[in-house]
Amino acid sequence: MLEEYLKYFKSLNDRQREAACTDISTPLMIVAGPRSGKTSTMVRHVLMMLNEGISSSNILAMTFTTAAASEMRERIGAITGKAIAKELTISTFHSFSLQLCHSHGEKYVALNLIQIFTLICPQSAD
Repeated sequence: MLEEYLKYFKSLNDRQREAACTDISTPLMIVAGPRSGKTSTMVRHVLMMLNEGISSSNILAMTFTTAAASEMRERIGAITGKAIAKELTISTFHSFSLQLCHSHGEKYVALNLIQIFTLICPQSAD
């Protein structure tokens, strides 16, 4: 894994490498235009966290598109193995938010903080 990890790291440009190597104790948000290497940078950062010994179940990576989330999982799985990649929480912002509503929504309804939430367009939640 180390050889593939280093190869992936070397493929990044200086700015991507700087973002990917951000201290793992600091949350990372990447804002950039299309085709600028956001997914590659995020993949490298996740690989760095795994290499530092952070459990895959403690890593959350979010993006705006299902395609980018799938691509991240595939790239990470190609280096770490599919089992580790499956343990990661890699999701779109909308899908992750929907999971939170499903998991914890009843608590807010019981407290009368919200009445109810309804999924209007299920296919758009991915």
